[in-house]
Amino acid sequence: MLTALREIQIPLLAVLLLGSCAVKAWRTLSPRPGAAGIGPTGLFPLRLRRPVTIIMYVIELSLGLGLAATAGWVGDSRLRVPAIIARMATALFFLIAVGALNEMRQRRPDSGCGCFG
Repeated sequence: MLTALREIQIPLLAVLLLGSCAVKAWRTLSPRPGAAGIGPTGLFPLRLRRPVTIIMYVIELSLGLGLAATAGWVGDSRLRVPAIIARMATALFFLIAVGALNEMRQRRPDSGCGCFG
């Protein structure tokens, strides 16, 4: 059971990041006003909300693709380095996201996390 959970963990994170990226991209590129200011980007000034959202979904896209591309790379020592880099970058991204979510909840407790757009 524990081995099965360990096997599914990386592809699940990749799908989560790619799905979140797709929703953020759709909301940012939609013609509705104010769609880019939902979630943690609401902490930024109005002129920076859209660029920050674009940066967020580019990072999520690259991390999701990096995790998906290196999902099975754990055996050979030559192939382990890109997998470790992708996994550590994802862990750092989620650590920063938790810090941003904590800060946002203190400043604007009524807003959502913006995790899926």
